Amino acid sequence: MRTYLRGKVSRRLILQFVLAALVPMSGVAWYAYHQVSTLLLNSAYEHLRADSKSFGMAVIESLNTHASALKQLAQTGVGNAQAVTRSGFTGTSLQPLAALTVEQRTRLGHGGVVLRLASGSPVELVAPSASPGTALVGEIEAASLWTNDFSPERYCVLDADLAVLFCTPGLVPPDRQMLYSVLGTGTGGTVRWSHAGEDLLVGLWRPKFLPAFESPGFVIMQVASRADALRTLNNFRHFFPITFLLALILAAALAIRQVQRQMKPLNLLTDASQRLAAGDLGARIELAGNDEFTELGETFNDMAGNLEYRFHMLAMLSELDRAIISASGMEQLASEVLRHVRKAIPCDGAGLLVPSGEQGHYLLTCGPGHAAGCVRTSTRKIDLTRLSPTQPATILPPDSLPHEFLDRLCPAPPAQLMAFPIRHGDRLGHVLLLAHAKRPAPTDDIVQGGRALADRLGIALSSLAQEEKLHHQAHHDSLTDLPNRVLLRQRCEQAIDRAQREQTSVALILIDLDNFKQVNDTLGHAAGDELLLQCASNLRKRLHQDDTLARLGGDEFVLLLQGLANGEERTVLDERLRALMSDLSVPITVHEYRINTPASMGVALYPAHAGHFNELLQMADAAMYKAKREQRGGFQFYSNELNTQSKARFDLTQELRRAVQNDELVLHFQPKVDARTREIVGAEALVRWLSPTRGLVSPGVFVHLLDEMGLGVWLGEWVLDRACAQMREWQDSGQVSISVSVNMSPAQFERTSILEVVRASLERYQLDASCLEIEILEATAVNDSDKARQTLVALRAEGIRVALDDFGTGYSSLVYLTRIPADVLKLDQAFIRSLPDDPRQQEIVRHIIALAKTLSYTVVGEGVEDEAQLSVLVAMGCDLVQGYLIGRPVPADEFAGRWLR
Repeated sequence: MRTYLRGKVSRRLILQFVLAALVPMSGVAWYAYHQVSTLLLNSAYEHLRADSKSFGMAVIESLNTHASALKQLAQTGVGNAQAVTRSGFTGTSLQPLAALTVEQRTRLGHGGVVLRLASGSPVELVAPSASPGTALVGEIEAASLWTNDFSPERYCVLDADLAVLFCTPGLVPPDRQMLYSVLGTGTGGTVRWSHAGEDLLVGLWRPKFLPAFESPGFVIMQVASRADALRTLNNFRHFFPITFLLALILAAALAIRQVQRQMKPLNLLTDASQRLAAGDLGARIELAGNDEFTELGETFNDMAGNLEYRFHMLAMLSELDRAIISASGMEQLASEVLRHVRKAIPCDGAGLLVPSGEQGHYLLTCGPGHAAGCVRTSTRKIDLTRLSPTQPATILPPDSLPHEFLDRLCPAPPAQLMAFPIRHGDRLGHVLLLAHAKRPAPTDDIVQGGRALADRLGIALSSLAQEEKLHHQAHHDSLTDLPNRVLLRQRCEQAIDRAQREQTSVALILIDLDNFKQVNDTLGHAAGDELLLQCASNLRKRLHQDDTLARLGGDEFVLLLQGLANGEERTVLDERLRALMSDLSVPITVHEYRINTPASMGVALYPAHAGHFNELLQMADAAMYKAKREQRGGFQFYSNELNTQSKARFDLTQELRRAVQNDELVLHFQPKVDARTREIVGAEALVRWLSPTRGLVSPGVFVHLLDEMGLGVWLGEWVLDRACAQMREWQDSGQVSISVSVNMSPAQFERTSILEVVRASLERYQLDASCLEIEILEATAVNDSDKARQTLVALRAEGIRVALDDFGTGYSSLVYLTRIPADVLKLDQAFIRSLPDDPRQQEIVRHIIALAKTLSYTVVGEGVEDEAQLSVLVAMGCDLVQGYLIGRPVPADEFAGRWLR
């Protein structure tokens, strides 16, 4: 019993049983007590009313007797004292009729008797007297009148005004207001009243009127103790607790017995469930009977049996899952799965068919003698069309596979093959094969287990493929599929470790395409991507087995060479670098354009120059920039002095940022004159940096840095705005009006609306369009971009002249002159420098000028520095010249003072 009572459910059930008995019994007891007490009180009230009435009627009867006696005395005379006493009167007297009320005299006149009641006075009866003019008054002793055989134990007699006529000793009537409220207009009533700490029951009765006595009557008030009225309940109060306790004990005993019957199977179920939860999968219970608990026990046994079966299955699959998770490659995964498959699924052999592209499939098997890994067969074409895409498995005849596959799959010739296809989307991927030396029966469990294993294997293979894809994406460039910086760092660190072991050197070559930005800005990003792909393909052709070619981003490639013999690095590298230069110097066709893509290369060596990847890359970058400055398309080895140059370049960049913020950039103007008369016809606005520490800095030093900082477009718009503002100032001051040419970069054509910018500047400073000339590079002009061509056409339509700057340094095709929407052709200084002494150069320039004239171009010779150059140009028909011979670029005030007066 104690075992059952220790359980929460047991205690709760017993408590519920007890409460189920206790609550109704308590309610019935309370109701019975209340009803009995009510009945007793009602009975007491009824007795009070009856006793009061009986006593009142007895008083009335006594009064009638006294009235008869008084009338007889009035007839016989009042002198006989014995007769008076015998009649119940204490005395008699004659009273004049005048002392009576009219109603009383009237009553006496009719032979009646009058009753007079007054508090503190004796009770008097008045009867007509034999003596004329008088009435006989008889006094009645109160004790004899108000006390008779019907007298209650405790009572009061009140007059009609509720004044006390008589009360038993120790009793005082309630206040008149209470009595009036009880009586009302009726003849009686009852009320509960407390007096002197005692709870009393009061009964009232009165005759409304005593016509025989011409009196308003009196009130009988009888009281009884409430406790006396309820005395009968004392036995109930003593008897009920004992009965209640016995009933409670009986209910508790029945509850405990019932709980024992109910809790026994529940305890058995609980114990079995705890054992099952603790891992005892063999936990079962046995219950006798044919009730719901027996059904519950049988259900539990079925559930435990199913759990035991499924647990063993899951345990086997869990081992497979752990094997799958720990696998790092497809063959390792297959090895783990194939070594465990026989533990989970009854079979005599298992293998995995792996697709190998268009060549077919090969088979992976893993027998007891191959614990280290799988055995791989040769690749063969296999007909797998009979595999159903909707069925979980397909039974194949043994002759579906080559004999080599069957020998690997099963030691004995298989009687049956079960194939479980693993699909990737709609495409058939791997196939799990189970071989049976004898046909199994039944096969449902084998199919279910094989399908579950194949599905797990498919998920794992997909996960591995996805991981490989993500790993490849994280370590390779998305455009060229070359290794990126992350993979390059790993291979460089591996190469350095190898070099330390083998006492060799490592070379890191940074390759930067010189014309890529120009191509990207003019021909578009699609052309730039195509150029990068072809360059990457050309560089791959020169790779050796241990080399690594990577793309850092933009137009930068890195070539990592390892295993270089110490002391012979430069000889080997010189040969390979020149081969790379040769490959990269070959023009590449992109979108029907043949583009020269020379590359500047910087070389840093381990251990000669640096000890780890970051330093090698930094030093190769410094060497590459030196190659760009000294000879584009060449290469440079790192030297210690390049550190100083790199720091100087960094300092220059920082100063240039402050220069932009502090408005340190200024415009200088270089004159353009008529080649024959040398009269001023225009000027070119050229930017300069007036540095507080470096002095006047030429654009060749800092403009390319502004492009790298992303401020190239801003610079072009700033020069346009300042040039227009200066022309407005010259015109307002009355200077000679000339046109000013402003350079526009290819980036401005691609990234901004040049037409809107130019219009806004002309409107802002109220200038005529003829005052402005826009200079563009040849690469911008020949760009197939509709946007660039439409912009040039629109500028010319506005009246703005377009000049083709540095002609001959880019694509160098005279055919383009017929396609370019331009007005001015500016011969680059490269044509002018050796013009007087080079006949071949003279023929080229002569034909260019002649063709330009035919196409209505105005020809400008740039960089004219001596009279001989000028003479040749004049003879060839050049229209305008510009250069140091005519005038250097100078500030606006100096230019105006010399050329515009």
